[in-house]
Amino acid sequence: MSTMNRSAIYRSSLVLLILALGVAAVHADTISNTMIYTEPAGGSFYVDGQRFADSATFLWPQGSKHTLDIDALQQDPILKMRRAFASWTDSTGILTGSAAHLVITADPSITSYKATLTLQ
Repeated sequence: MSTMNRSAIYRSSLVLLILALGVAAVHADTISNTMIYTEPAGGSFYVDGQRFADSATFLWPQGSKHTLDIDALQQDPILKMRRAFASWTDSTGILTGSAAHLVITADPSITSYKATLTLQ
């Protein structure tokens, strides 16, 4: 086998290896873009123990676990009202629940979680 043929085979093999590694990296690092928000706006909630108001968007690796929490009653002394938690729903419509605490798994097919509040 000539040096030229070995060099061409080596380059072809290297290109195939790089392509294979790139495809594997894309599948291993699927990111879930997830928005958490309240409706009506103005409520607060906790994601993995950190407090957020109105809405927040997260970039999570697919399959990672996270917690969503919300206070059942939220006082607003400036507006002289309170918000009462009613339910969580997700963008697929599959999840509906009235538990204030949720453990969720990041999934690219679920783009948002909404906390529905009632004004009192």
